[in-house]
Amino acid sequence: MARLDLNVKNLTILIHFMEGLNTDKFDMDEFFHDCGTPSCALGWATTIPALQAQGLDSAKPLRNEAVVFGEDAYNCFFNGLRNGHLKTPQEWAEHARAVLRGQGYDVPPKRDGFKRFMDAALKPIPEATPDFIGYVERFPQ
Repeated sequence: MARLDLNVKNLTILIHFMEGLNTDKFDMDEFFHDCGTPSCALGWATTIPALQAQGLDSAKPLRNEAVVFGEDAYNCFFNGLRNGHLKTPQEWAEHARAVLRGQGYDVPPKRDGFKRFMDAALKPIPEATPDFIGYVERFPQ
């Protein structure tokens, strides 16, 4: 896989994570709050195992950020001075989608496995056909 494709894949992982994140303490001006919990998008990225496996580390979030997300990712996605107007994880995710869209990448919606399962489980069962009814009558329990 080419490095650029991997960077877009990693950003997609983070976008999907941020779309589902529910926090009222999102702040693009700092990586972590004083208590140690993640604050900004890059701080939250350090909590995702798939990104940790590529070297993203909460102790030094900027150490491998360029390798995981791309050379100019900090300025485009994580710089608090440029992105301080983003007040929720969902706003950040929409901003990131727009940046990628502007570069010719379409980030598909997150595939929700549980929703797909429930849709299939709740799909109406077709009515019994006369052939099936006759089969049941011929072979009683």
